[in-house]
Amino acid sequence: MRDRQWRFLCADHGTSADSEPAFQPPGRPHSSRRPVAYPDATGPAHIPCPEEANTPMQRALHLVPFLLLLGLATAPAAIAQDSGPTLAFAPSHPVAGETFLVIVSGRGHGCFDGSHETTFDGNEVTLTYSDHCPIFAGEVDYTYRMELTLPGGDWTVHAHNTFTDETVSRSVVPRSEPFVEPGRTAGATLLFPYFEVDPTDPDGLTTLIAVGNASGAQTLTRVVLWTDRGIPTLAFDLVLNGESVQTMNLRDVFAGNLPETPVPVLVEPHPYPGCQTPVHVPAVSPEVLRAKHSGEPVPGDRLCYSTGRNAEGIAVGYVTVDVARRCSTALPSDPEYFEGDDRIVGTRNVLWGDQFFVNGEQDFAQGFEAVVVPADLEKAEAGKTFYRKFTASGADARAMLPRRHLVRASTQGTFDGGTDFLLWIEDVRHREPRACDAGPEACPIHLEASFVAERGSDAVEGATVLSPPVSGRFAVGGPELPVTAPFTVAHLGASDPTEHCDFTGVPLGGVSLQMSASTVMKAFGRFSVGFRGVGAEGN
Repeated sequence: MRDRQWRFLCADHGTSADSEPAFQPPGRPHSSRRPVAYPDATGPAHIPCPEEANTPMQRALHLVPFLLLLGLATAPAAIAQDSGPTLAFAPSHPVAGETFLVIVSGRGHGCFDGSHETTFDGNEVTLTYSDHCPIFAGEVDYTYRMELTLPGGDWTVHAHNTFTDETVSRSVVPRSEPFVEPGRTAGATLLFPYFEVDPTDPDGLTTLIAVGNASGAQTLTRVVLWTDRGIPTLAFDLVLNGESVQTMNLRDVFAGNLPETPVPVLVEPHPYPGCQTPVHVPAVSPEVLRAKHSGEPVPGDRLCYSTGRNAEGIAVGYVTVDVARRCSTALPSDPEYFEGDDRIVGTRNVLWGDQFFVNGEQDFAQGFEAVVVPADLEKAEAGKTFYRKFTASGADARAMLPRRHLVRASTQGTFDGGTDFLLWIEDVRHREPRACDAGPEACPIHLEASFVAERGSDAVEGATVLSPPVSGRFAVGGPELPVTAPFTVAHLGASDPTEHCDFTGVPLGGVSLQMSASTVMKAFGRFSVGFRGVGAEGN
């Protein structure tokens, strides 16, 4: 009996046919014919069999390594307890009804495989898991992530490790809306009202845009490039991780290099219908895309998609980014983009962003925030939404932008480089590519601009009416906005000449057009500032 008891501890005899079942430490799976193993720097090793172990003293000495192993293997709770596990949430401000991460960190065995159970008891929720290791391999720093979704209210979250019998807890109050810095808002659509890119000069003029996700959950978006005449030219899907930002250099886009979409980290396979992992992006012809945005004849049909009012070779236009429900190849001009139960766009108000104009050759940059367009399902009305041109029913649910704006302008003093207005103006007509020598636009937009002194006195400059493109840069004091006063406030409003042109069937509550107005003030060779104008009363 003694011989058989000894042989199961030896590497040479651990699998002998006449050995009795090997002793297993408490909590470990039972194996009838396996020698006891312990880790070292090179991997598993076994207790060697002695040549002679006939005396009680010899047998006791050879049992010392096994007894040490047994003591370590049966004390995981002490290790975890000394490490002081912590519990955190990602995002730190979870949103009611959206999946977030419960993160448990500490030092211990580190054998958690992701499996866990979630139980609710009143306003307490417990995530039960185990980091049991079949063979203890030492201490490690661990971080365990478990998904959780909670409704609104006050909650206490417990994470209970059944192997160490430890529980760590933390309270949380899920927000009804994504957490955004006070004074700021997030929306279901972002409008980057104007961009400029020199596609051929790597150090020349370009536009950088950033799309942020205020939600803790992944968000699918649909990015669309438009010409300055309001014609969509390119659309692609982009997944934003929770509380993340995706930046894009539009010069890269015009070179055919679309931004890489991060591989989903929470759900596999992809949680959005029609998507691949990673998200598929369309092939781009740089030559065609550049021509469409620079006013040049497009290879193939030889038509022009943009006005060509910019400098030669400079690509211009604007960008929209919409929260999406599924991946697709659709454009906003397609019916399935807004209509039906399987529509493309979503209504979660989670997007924020900004943009910069950068010219490396001139060591110059300008920037301002993107235009945030929130969705409101309760207040959306037919003919009174941001995308009313494409959905007469108001199915996009996006709020309209203001139809009158106030914007500051300076042409002297510190900002001796002058002021530019960056404007986006709604066009309710469906513009098509046209012959490049077609002349002025039929049924053009009318923009009225008047300037008053900063203190609000009588008008210092008469009203100016021009026919701008949908998107453009306008120099204050230039031919289109001839202003001589040094410091003024511009009153801007746009309209459609309905008396001469027929609408495209979109029911409008008047002739005023929604718009966005931003300004950049420049100091020659020194610095620049940029900011958004404000919507005036009476919109």
